Amino acid sequence: MSQQFKNDLSRHILQINQMAGGSCHVFHEGEIRQKLQLLVDLAKRYDLKNFKEFYAVKAATIPYILRIVREFGFGFDCSSIIEVLESRTANIDVSGPDDDYIMFTSNDTTFDEFDCAANGYGGGTIINLDDVSFLYHPFFKKNGYPKQLFFRINPRDAINKNTAQLQMSGKSAKYGIMYEQVVEAFSKARELGVEKFGLHTMVCSNDLDHKNMVNTVKFLISLVEELEDEAGIIVDAINMGGGIGIPYRSAQEKFDIEALFFKLANLQHSFVARRNRDLAFYMESGRYVTGPHGVLVTRAINRKDIYQTHIGVLDGMIGNPRPAVYGAYHEISVFDGKTGKEKVGGPMEEVNVVGPICEDCDRLTIPGEPRLLPKIHHGESDGDFVVSEDCGAHSISMPSNYNNRPRLPAYIITTNGDIKMVKRRETINDLMRLTKGL
Repeated sequence: MSQQFKNDLSRHILQINQMAGGSCHVFHEGEIRQKLQLLVDLAKRYDLKNFKEFYAVKAATIPYILRIVREFGFGFDCSSIIEVLESRTANIDVSGPDDDYIMFTSNDTTFDEFDCAANGYGGGTIINLDDVSFLYHPFFKKNGYPKQLFFRINPRDAINKNTAQLQMSGKSAKYGIMYEQVVEAFSKARELGVEKFGLHTMVCSNDLDHKNMVNTVKFLISLVEELEDEAGIIVDAINMGGGIGIPYRSAQEKFDIEALFFKLANLQHSFVARRNRDLAFYMESGRYVTGPHGVLVTRAINRKDIYQTHIGVLDGMIGNPRPAVYGAYHEISVFDGKTGKEKVGGPMEEVNVVGPICEDCDRLTIPGEPRLLPKIHHGESDGDFVVSEDCGAHSISMPSNYNNRPRLPAYIITTNGDIKMVKRRETINDLMRLTKGL
């Protein structure tokens, strides 16, 4: 979380709390726009041609943010019906039809999901198959095959093993077709009438070393050349996936995005020189685009001194489940509940920050790692605000209604300094309506 974001949040936190009526997510529009502009500028600076970002919609499925992404000419990485529908709404609102603004990559995909994504192949969607058997899926047998098709590849061994939080390839991973199936899969797709091809892989998640992403692209380019040499199949585009990490701990170094683009451009230019043809480069970053530019704001309402000190907040994993699901670390800031100013210095103490859900994993700190924080005042009406930082990706998408608790609203600090609600709070009536009258 940048100092600028903290300053802007401090100015507005009391207003946001009043508008939200409790805990909420807060995004910073200006910083999201700066991040998207950086991708545009780097591609231009290093002459990386036909570059396109497909924002991973699962990171934050908020139409207001999706519309910002489209303003920069980027697309969307989707894996469900709702993600496709929300992305299409954003596209219509901003820039009109575009035949390749959605990359649909799903797992264990149903007929209805393919039907929504393809939409008669006029829905601006690239189908990215995760399984060779999908070539024989009932949907394609009934409706025929698209002119363009991607395959997601699972390398035989994970390429990146050092700095990533999650590995998403290798022999135990559920994703992608096997390396040994590549030539067979593309040859069969060509036989079935597919004319344009793309290659995709997603090796890991939250990697902070740009060299690992470069190695991923080298791997994809080697497959592109193998397909051309062995089977005469021309691959027009590669999708290096997401996985670009952000430093959740303040001591971690940032991902070197400029070095990545410099090396990607060199790889592309070298390929063009060897093969005398173009090769488009795609990525599908979600966390990198919005992760540092969203936070969870909740209030300290209780203090419990037992074997350790526990600060109880109004909402924990219902607003940020990543510590519970992954044991993920998030920095925590404390803002005065009366003035809105960040607490810096002064008395400090080691505490756990815990939520009200009936599971011990409902924490914003990691079990066994009490956090040294400014002394926190608690109270339902005037307790200090506890801010879980870097929650702009996945934290808003992953929460469940466990204990039948409604999920939280989201607000954005706009570029002109206004506060806008971009997702409303779920209500008790919303939840009760699901079973009412049954």
